[in-house]
Amino acid sequence: MIPLERLSHFRRPFDMEVNLRELILKHPGIFYISTKGSTQTVLLRESYSKGCLIEPNPVYNVRRKMLGLILSGCRGIDEMDSATWVSEEHNQESAT
Repeated sequence: MIPLERLSHFRRPFDMEVNLRELILKHPGIFYISTKGSTQTVLLRESYSKGCLIEPNPVYNVRRKMLGLILSGCRGIDEMDSATWVSEEHNQESAT
């Protein structure tokens, strides 16, 4: 574990123009910051190998499923509305 203050020393060697502390604080789902005592330690929440997630966090799985449901939209709503409209129209014709 590397304290956050020491981590900022790597900005120049890695040509990172962004403030590293701000970057870490903006992504709480990726990084965990422990403030035990007077030092801050940064931990990566998930492990990666060649850009692929090795062991996903259970919260990550739920978020991905929720996103998939949201992006898929409401399936069959248009069909339901038209079916309801047809049945209501049929009922009105039968009543007259």
